[in-house]
Amino acid sequence: MKLGDSIGIILSAGIGNRMNSDIPKQYLELLGQQVIQYSIDAFKQSTALDDFIVVTDSETNMKKVRDRFEVNTILGGSTRNESFSNALKYISDTYDCGYIFVNESARPLITPRLIDEFMDLIRGYDCVYCVKEITDSLETKTGQYVKRSEYELVMSPEAYRFETIYKYFDSNSETTFPGHMIPDGFRKFRYTDYRQNVKLTYPEDLVLLESIMNRNRIRQ
Repeated sequence: MKLGDSIGIILSAGIGNRMNSDIPKQYLELLGQQVIQYSIDAFKQSTALDDFIVVTDSETNMKKVRDRFEVNTILGGSTRNESFSNALKYISDTYDCGYIFVNESARPLITPRLIDEFMDLIRGYDCVYCVKEITDSLETKTGQYVKRSEYELVMSPEAYRFETIYKYFDSNSETTFPGHMIPDGFRKFRYTDYRQNVKLTYPEDLVLLESIMNRNRIRQ
C-alpha cells in the first residue's frame, strides 16, 4: 500500500466520435502538444496531489502515455462510469487514500491553482463539483417550455472524500456524474467560478480552446 492521501484521476478513455477524427480527441494536437498533456502538466504542478493516475482507452495507449509522460496509467472501460470504477478500484488497492480529484482530459484548461483550491475545499465536504448557469432558453425534446432557472449544468472537475464515493458509486447507474450517487444529507459544494471550463467535443472547439489559451498567455 502506497502513501498518498490525495490522489488525482485523469479520465482519458473516450473515443470522441463527434470530433470526426480517426484519432481520439485526447491525442489531437492543441497549440503544439497533445490535448491530454495539459491535464497531465497541471496535475504534476499541483502542490495538493500526492500522486495521480491516467485512465486510458486501450492497452496500447496506456503504455504510450505512461512512457511518454512518465505517469501511472490504467485501462479504462467502455463508459465513463466503467472507467471511473476502474480508477476507484485501483486507488483502493494501491493507496491509503483520503481524497480524490477528477478531471477529463477533454477539458484542457484545468490549472494547478484550481486543483489545489478543490483539494482545499474537499476537506470540509464529501463532494465538490463544477456547475454552470444555463443562459439559453430551455425546452423538452417535445418542445415544452422548461424554467431554466431551476436547472444548471454539472461538469468536471470534481473532488470527493474517497470513503464516501467508494461506498456509494454504482457503475451501473443511469447518471454519469458520481456526485449524484451520494445520498442527500452529505455535504456537497457547488463550485461556480470556473467559467473557462470548455470541453473538447466538436472540431470547432479546438479553435475556441486555442483562442482562449492564446488570450490567457497574453494576459500573463
